[in-house]
Amino acid sequence: MKLKFIILIISFFIYRQSIAQEGNVPDAVERQALEDLYNNTNGDFWFDNTNWMSEEPLDEWFGVTIANGDIVLLDLSYNDLEGSIPESLYELLSLEELWLEYNFLEGNLSRSLGNLHGLQYLGLRYNSFNGQLPNTIGNLQNLEFLDIYGNNFDGNIPIEFYNLYSLKEMYLGFNSFSGEISSDISKMKGLEVLQIEDNLFEGQFPEAIGYCTNLTDLFLGYNLFTGSMPSSIGNLTKLVNLRMVGTPFTGSLPNLAQSENLYFVSFALTNLSSVGDLYLHPYLSDVGIYVDQMQLDFGDLEPFFHNDGSSKPYFIVYDSQDSVNTFFERGGDVFTVEVEGTQNQYQWYKNEEIIPSENNDKLILGSSFDESANYYCEITNQLIPDLTIYSKKKSLRAGEFYAVRNGNWNDAIWAREKDGEVTSEIPSLGSKVFIIGKDVTVNTIEECDLIEVVVENQGASLTVSGVDLTIHGELRLTKITEGLPGNVKVVNGGRIKTVE
Repeated sequence: MKLKFIILIISFFIYRQSIAQEGNVPDAVERQALEDLYNNTNGDFWFDNTNWMSEEPLDEWFGVTIANGDIVLLDLSYNDLEGSIPESLYELLSLEELWLEYNFLEGNLSRSLGNLHGLQYLGLRYNSFNGQLPNTIGNLQNLEFLDIYGNNFDGNIPIEFYNLYSLKEMYLGFNSFSGEISSDISKMKGLEVLQIEDNLFEGQFPEAIGYCTNLTDLFLGYNLFTGSMPSSIGNLTKLVNLRMVGTPFTGSLPNLAQSENLYFVSFALTNLSSVGDLYLHPYLSDVGIYVDQMQLDFGDLEPFFHNDGSSKPYFIVYDSQDSVNTFFERGGDVFTVEVEGTQNQYQWYKNEEIIPSENNDKLILGSSFDESANYYCEITNQLIPDLTIYSKKKSLRAGEFYAVRNGNWNDAIWAREKDGEVTSEIPSLGSKVFIIGKDVTVNTIEECDLIEVVVENQGASLTVSGVDLTIHGELRLTKITEGLPGNVKVVNGGRIKTVE
């Protein structure tokens, strides 16, 4: 009896020992998963495949780490893996870290990814994974680090993604994700790094980002976000880096006075029209400000410079830009530009040639009036010598009118140029009228110089109803597509008179 008891005790300890060695996931399952990975990813040609497919213990296989009898870490980054992840890999239920960065892996991420509940680190940077993220990714409640930068993922971010409450660093950049960022991002309060640059995200970036108060790095550049930047970014007191290059945000930069650790700000190639009081930031020591193809002018930038032209403690890069309009006041035949700044200098041009002695924000045409010429202004600033702002070229073309939509002659349907902005003026004596693909009705007495009715796509027509239309020139009927030339109708006793 005593011998049986001893044998029982020994058997029990042997059983316990086998459990300890086996772990939660059977060794056979783990070994099969690794073998499948090797076979699926051209393992014979890996940069390092030491002990793989051998009888050696799994923790002696290159890149494999075991704890408590289970695989907890698999790191095969920079190892020339080529192919796809086998389904069996998602049976490594004790896996805490999976690093497959800088390889040649492809295919979709399986829904089975959500089985890895213990996963804390997932690194897939610079592969060729594609398709949408599976919504089961929201099951990874312990995930702290996610890096899928530089793949071919697309589609919307699944709403379940925002259940990753433990996530601290998120790198989604250089993919083709689209859709909007949900306000549910407010749930991810532990986020420290949010990097979503180089995607197709659109819509208004959510104000809810202000709840992610642990953010130190916020990278939103090269997306399609519209509207203003969230003012709640001003609540991110731990912010160090803020980058939104190449994203069409409008309005003003949020107030960043509370971000005491802010070091770098970059907003080139945006549509921001003001950087607010950034130059008054009490803690900045080295802020990078890139001014390129933006809507800023010298008034926005002068506060960043000393009177001798040297910049305050900021790193500023700027380039020539075309960001202001040239306005024309017909009553006084005056061109103007509106550019803020106290040290501005102006040079006006006509058809690329300098107009002498015109060095302020107004150009009075006087005897130099030329309706067919292009006028614009070059604006520089003594404090900011490397930046030149050009106003948009303006051609009066006062004698030409284009119908831009269907309607009556006197209902402000005209523009000075084809596809141009609608003007409140209407053609009169001396005007040339072009009706291209539109239907225009004359029901008031009118005079003009020339009328050309041009068929484009569906057609074009000029209808004179019950009044006189006098043309001091000629009436042309033209077609530029198949079909009949322009159509001219006279109804209700109307008349068309031509005068040479």
